[in-house]
Amino acid sequence: MLKLSTFLVLLILPGLKSFGQLSVEDYQVYASVVKTEIRDSAKSIAIMKTGIDSLEKSEVTNLTQKDLISGRAYETFGRTENDKGERPSTIDSISIQFLIDYCKTNTDKFSFTADFNQKYKTVFLEKFPIRPKSVQKDWNSFYKKYPGSGGIFAFSRIKYYSDDSIAIVYYWVKRAGLSGHGALAVLTKNNNEWQMKYKTYLWWN
Repeated sequence: MLKLSTFLVLLILPGLKSFGQLSVEDYQVYASVVKTEIRDSAKSIAIMKTGIDSLEKSEVTNLTQKDLISGRAYETFGRTENDKGERPSTIDSISIQFLIDYCKTNTDKFSFTADFNQKYKTVFLEKFPIRPKSVQKDWNSFYKKYPGSGGIFAFSRIKYYSDDSIAIVYYWVKRAGLSGHGALAVLTKNNNEWQMKYKTYLWWN
């Protein structure tokens, strides 16, 4: 009986991203999102080491989910940008179904353990370094420590669709001067490269 249990565990484990671990594919998707948000001149980016959990994701995706389910998709289209940077943008029906599913899905916490292997330096932060009572001072300190930074990013777990050719992720990016936003990103894999198809903005500041 023990041997059978061991066999079943070994059979199941390879199909899981166990213990919150990220795959090489995940890092490629995250890097593609970052690419759409930073200038080529950026020397580094900062990423929150712990990923966004279900509670935070649900708080910002609930309205989009309700709009898409209730037939008020045009509300979401108004906040959506396509791969050409055009906004508003109509989302195709298949992507709408995937977005609804993603918004409903629970996402476990995870930690980044590797860099993005990009031309810019990647810094992982244990906690958000900007305090409400000293915003400008903290941003000045941040850019002094990381000159040329493209900002601070946070990511949720990615969910894949259509035989892993479509990926959806919630993320946010924050910079000095209240220049930040959170968005749902839909990416497609073409010629082994991940590219942004839609970016639906959920909040700005």
